[in-house]
Amino acid sequence: MSYDWVLQQARLHGNDRQATKLLRQGRPPYPPDAWLDYLTWQRELVARYGGGMYRGHFFPLFIRSILLSPEYTLTDKLHYARGAQESVRYLWPAVVAIDLPTVAPELKVPYFLFQGIHDYQTPYPIARRYFNQLTAPQKRLFTFTNSAHSPIFEEPERFMHCFNSALVSLHAGKEARP
Repeated sequence: MSYDWVLQQARLHGNDRQATKLLRQGRPPYPPDAWLDYLTWQRELVARYGGGMYRGHFFPLFIRSILLSPEYTLTDKLHYARGAQESVRYLWPAVVAIDLPTVAPELKVPYFLFQGIHDYQTPYPIARRYFNQLTAPQKRLFTFTNSAHSPIFEEPERFMHCFNSALVSLHAGKEARP
């Protein structure tokens, strides 16, 4: 879905070079020797066209949040990008191989989903479909209409309100148990 959306955006924006490169690259899954480069480039396009951050640019906000975070040491901050890239390199193959509705149709813990409708990194329709078929003791979908992949940055006040609502419902659930 992400690939198809990026291809559509490249065409809509008249970027024939990107569209041609995407068509040559093809739809996922990608070959083992090329998948990381293909994925990285495609995700750069997702960000460029607003599917990572609906309004504005993700990286300046994200980088600022890392740099200003007191939880990270200077060394952590310096190594963050490399750690994120290495995590993707080792974890992504397992992530894309998992069919969540099959592997985890039911959870024994509460499930809260905070999802922007303009998200094309983890597309909203796919996330919502999983949410709808998931069985959990408590579940709630928080939909953000002015966000893509980063409602915490794009709608911070509403995100905090929803997050606090989730915490309150967790606490209320504990109180109701015998």
